[in-house]
Amino acid sequence: PEAELPAVLTRIAPHLKPYGGLTRSILLKLVAQARERGYAAITDYAVAGVTSVGVPIRDRTGQVLGAISVSAIASRMADREAMVVRTLQREVAGLQAALQSAAPHRPLPA
Repeated sequence: PEAELPAVLTRIAPHLKPYGGLTRSILLKLVAQARERGYAAITDYAVAGVTSVGVPIRDRTGQVLGAISVSAIASRMADREAMVVRTLQREVAGLQAALQSAAPHRPLPA
């Protein structure tokens, strides 16, 4: 959630440098891009030469429960990123449908 982002960034900022020079500013840009696209994508930050893409799994209220992701050698992912994202989105849709049909509906607190 947006309200939690500043506290999370403050907590993790001292630990970012080993991740390919990742900074608070870069991470904020990556978060904004992920929100705009609906999926996260990074190259060379977690592991040099690797691209990772991830799609959030949401509950019926839109809260993020988790995510599924795929990582691959960056040169192999470059031409396949869109296909990988579509595949992840399809799998997430199935997971969300299964979660919603299995979970009893509880009214949201007022």
